[in-house]
Amino acid sequence: EGNGTLRVDLAAGTLHLTSRVRNVSPSIAEAETEVFFVASSGRLLARTRVGGDFQQCWSMTAPRRGPTANPFRRAGRASTQSEWYALSVPGSSSQSVAFALDATTGALSAIRLDDAKLRESVDVGISEWSSAREDAWFDPA
Repeated sequence: EGNGTLRVDLAAGTLHLTSRVRNVSPSIAEAETEVFFVASSGRLLARTRVGGDFQQCWSMTAPRRGPTANPFRRAGRASTQSEWYALSVPGSSSQSVAFALDATTGALSAIRLDDAKLRESVDVGISEWSSAREDAWFDPA
């Protein structure tokens, strides 16, 4: 059982992801990972905590690239009967991404990641969508 929070500020080029999982195994009751990315510095910071006994941190430099187009703009409507949109992953013939928009607000409501080659899928439900911003979300201190 897991959940998480993703916050993105496209204008500032920052991302903060928190992911939590519970009841992983009899010996791991819970784990949490936080990821921070700051595009201007190319820094990716990650911290994983498992129970109260283990913590590991990473700091990486990501290659800098210029502005890129929003990949979601390439998506096409998956069906005339739904609010789902689909797009393929560049360079892959087996991976795809689908996402749903709320019919009333247009907000992102779900994402599905598929890998046909591995026969694996991940569904992500999205709730409490907001475009509000708080600077503290993007401070890895």
